[in-house]
Amino acid sequence: MKHERWHICLLIDNFSGHKILYELLNIDLELNEPNMTALVQPCDVGIIHCIKAHYCRSFCQCTVDMDKLCGN
Repeated sequence: MKHERWHICLLIDNFSGHKILYELLNIDLELNEPNMTALVQPCDVGIIHCIKAHYCRSFCQCTVDMDKLCGN
């Protein structure tokens, strides 16, 4: 990328695991403020909500099915 003169801006949240210990040459890191992910990535919030709803429904259905099999 350096030879092609690319300039990249990488937007990341402020998760403590996102520490980079070496110098980035053509990449600028921009950290979001705390609790900003839901505001700047609304699609992620919708997807996460949908996945949680499907998981909850599946878990509840599995629990009901197991209760029918084990309990009389």
